[in-house]
Formats: sequence, C-alpha cells, structure tokens
Amino acid sequence: MTPLALTDYERLLVYVTYKPGWRFTVRAAPAGFAYLELQAPVYDTATPARNMTISISYAFGLRDWINQRTFYAFVRACTRRTEEHEFNEWFRVDGQPWPTEDHNTF
Repeated sequence: MTPLALTDYERLLVYVTYKPGWRFTVRAAPAGFAYLELQAPVYDTATPARNMTISISYAFGLRDWINQRTFYAFVRACTRRTEEHEFNEWFRVDGQPWPTEDHNTF
C-alpha cells in the first residue's frame, strides 16, 4: 500500500470535529515529517477570566500511517493528550496544582 501524502492528511482532517472552537490542521516539516496542530480555546489558569487559544503540535512521519483509520486514531490520541494537559493545569488540591510527571511536557 502507498503511504498517505500531506494532502491526504489535510483532506482527512476536514471531517474531524471536537469541541466548539477546536481546530485541527496539518503542516509540513523537514525530512518527511509533518505536524498535527491542535488549536483550542481555553481559560488561562493564571487569569481564569481570560480566554486564550493554545496551539500544540505533534510531529509524525508522513509514512507512519497507510490508512485513514490509523491516522484518525493518532488524531484522537493527540486530542486526549491535549485534554489531559488542560486537566493537569486546572486540577488542584487546597489551591495547589497536583504534581504530575508529565505536566507541561508533550
């Protein structure tokens, strides 16, 4: 089977939806890689009344997937990881952030 090309990934993302305001894009990177970029409107933990948009990119090899199902599974996993990051930003005990090993890392 022929691996998917960047334009194939772009077309597949047209069908992906999640929460209102969330956007999914793919862009080229050097050496046969690409980035899946998730943009999401969130509240700022430092100033909770302030809305902001986070943009998180996940690198992948253009030859990593040969079908749309495996690519969608990757998009789903990246979405879940982004949500977990937000959860870790907001979860507190007695006003203090709960320590996690991977907090603020992707």
